[in-house]
Amino acid sequence: MSTYAIIGATGNCGTALLEILSRDPTLTIRGYCRSRAKLLALSPSLVNNKCVEIFEGNIDDVGLLSQCVQGSKAIFHVVSTNTNIPGCNVGLQTAQTLVAALQQLQTATGGAVSLPKIVLLSSATIDDQLSEKIPWLVRAMLLTASKHVYDDLRRTEAFLRDQHDLVTTIFIKPGVLSVDKQRGHCLDLHSEESFVSYLDLAAAMVEAADDPDGRYDMKNVRGWARISLASCRSDLGGVVVVAVSSSGDRCLDPQQELVYVSIFARGRLCQGLYGDGRLAELASQTEVDEGVVHPLVHFNQELFDQ
Repeated sequence: MSTYAIIGATGNCGTALLEILSRDPTLTIRGYCRSRAKLLALSPSLVNNKCVEIFEGNIDDVGLLSQCVQGSKAIFHVVSTNTNIPGCNVGLQTAQTLVAALQQLQTATGGAVSLPKIVLLSSATIDDQLSEKIPWLVRAMLLTASKHVYDDLRRTEAFLRDQHDLVTTIFIKPGVLSVDKQRGHCLDLHSEESFVSYLDLAAAMVEAADDPDGRYDMKNVRGWARISLASCRSDLGGVVVVAVSSSGDRCLDPQQELVYVSIFARGRLCQGLYGDGRLAELASQTEVDEGVVHPLVHFNQELFDQ
C-alpha cells in the first residue's frame, strides 16, 4: 500500500489529486493545508474517508510537514498563488520547508530510508521548449501579467534542481488549466498542447510519480488532455476561434470564470474580453464526446472598422 502527500490540498490541483487518488482504496493519502474546515467544505466525501489524513498547518512548519511526508512514495507540491504581487515566494518557501523536512527525516533514519520524489506543479509558460507553440506576443503578455508568480516558479525550480543530491523532482508544466471533466491524459517531454483539466493534470502527475523507470525524474514534463476542440472561422477579417469553454465549466465553476485565450485579427493582438467596449460575439455549438463544447469568439469591433 503506497502513501502520497499533497501539499496545497485545498487548491484546484490539490482537490483534483485527492479525487484521483481516492479512487484507489488501497492508498493512503495525506493532505496538507492551512484550513481543515475549508478542505472538508470543498471535498465533503473526505469526512468519512479513512484513507485520507489531513494535516492542518502553515507552509513553514518543518516538523508537521515532516510527519506528513514521512513514508510517502511521492510528494505533490501544488502550493501556488494567483496574486501577482512583488516578492511573492509561496512556492519557494514551501519547497524550502519540504527540503528541510526531508533532511530531518534523513538524519533521523541515518539515511537508511529512501526519500520520496517531489512532483512540482509549474507552468509551460516559463519553459522555452514546452511553450514553443505559443505565439511569442501572447507568451510575452502572459509573462508580464503574472511576472511575480512566474518568478516564484522559476526560483522554486532552481532551488529544487540544486537539491538533486538529496531529492528527485519531477517538474510538471501544463498549459491552460480548466475546471472540466476528466477526458484522458498524455505525458510528453517536448511540447505543450494548451487546454487540460485539473483532473487530467492530476492523473498525469500521479502517472509521472509512479513511473517505474524514472523517465520523468528531474525533467520538465507537460500533461495534456485528449480533447477535441471545436473550431470555426468568421467572415470578419478571418478571426480564428481559440477561446473554448465547456458546459462542464459552468457546472463546476459557480463564478463562471471561463478560460479565454488571446486571438489574432489582421495581425493585431485582440484580447479575449468579457463585455467592455464595442464587442461582437460569435458562438456555435458542436457535440464533442459526452458533452458540449462552446467555441466563443470575442473580438474588438473597432479593429475591423479601421
